[in-house]
Amino acid sequence: MSNYDPLQLDGDDVLHSGWIPPSDSDRAQLNMMRGASATDLDKIMDQQPQDTYLWLVLWTVLKQRGQRWKPQYQKYGTCVGQALKLALDHLAALNTLLSLSQWEGRFSVAGAYTFSRVEIGGQPGRWEGSNGYQAAAGAMKYGCLLLSDIGLPDDDLDNDENLAMKWTSSRQGVPQEYEDKAGRILVLDVVTPDSIMLAAKLIQAGSPQIVGTTYIPTGQRNADGISPCRRSRGGHEMCVDGVRYKNGQPWCFHQQNSWSENWGSGPAYPVDMPPGGVWISAADYWQQIQDRDSSSLIGMHGLKFV
Repeated sequence: MSNYDPLQLDGDDVLHSGWIPPSDSDRAQLNMMRGASATDLDKIMDQQPQDTYLWLVLWTVLKQRGQRWKPQYQKYGTCVGQALKLALDHLAALNTLLSLSQWEGRFSVAGAYTFSRVEIGGQPGRWEGSNGYQAAAGAMKYGCLLLSDIGLPDDDLDNDENLAMKWTSSRQGVPQEYEDKAGRILVLDVVTPDSIMLAAKLIQAGSPQIVGTTYIPTGQRNADGISPCRRSRGGHEMCVDGVRYKNGQPWCFHQQNSWSENWGSGPAYPVDMPPGGVWISAADYWQQIQDRDSSSLIGMHGLKFV
């Protein structure tokens, strides 16, 4: 399916949705991997409200290396891999900016999507879809595969996604040589926000989120850059990488889509906000979280030190 857009799905096309709601076993598997979390949520909640744009961290790191950020453009139902890839990029960039590790490049959709579908979900085949719980579990158990690990440049889009489709159709999943490379870099912890304030404070603390839902932004931004959401017959996974407050309360969250830079219309806030993304209201984000597939990624292990 080209120019993938669940808002336009109808009839049998729904079977090709890029997001499949997680089961109770998916949630249980991720929770077992987490074990006793070392994340200090009380300390995170103690932060004073502050508008946070995590994408600026990634942009800064790329600019320092003479690279330009561009949004993802999925052509198949790989949104789960697209969202996780961007969240991993944010985590690694934050480590680099804080001089905790050196920049090794951007991550691959192929690794993120395949680990979720095959190694974790055990569901290879010539169909499309996964969920964020499986993706997060894959990043904790099997690791995070860099584009450079598979010989692709940081700005690759099509080859990366084509490889994702190839690997997920095979029982092997990620080939062993690449699985070994991915295993060097692991996500340390995953938290499922149980309140809209915790979701906001986690982003403030540098933890991007991925959310899967059938409650999807329309892409029509108002004067504040905020898009309304509506239910779709197809589901979708997105990366959440920004928060704005009003009167000390979370007001809206930035969601970066993977439907190209041409998705979304209307005023931008700030004026140089990422193309292909929108803000959604805190109420709408909470509604998305109610679909029970929201994960905040915390920390990375295995990145090379400066």
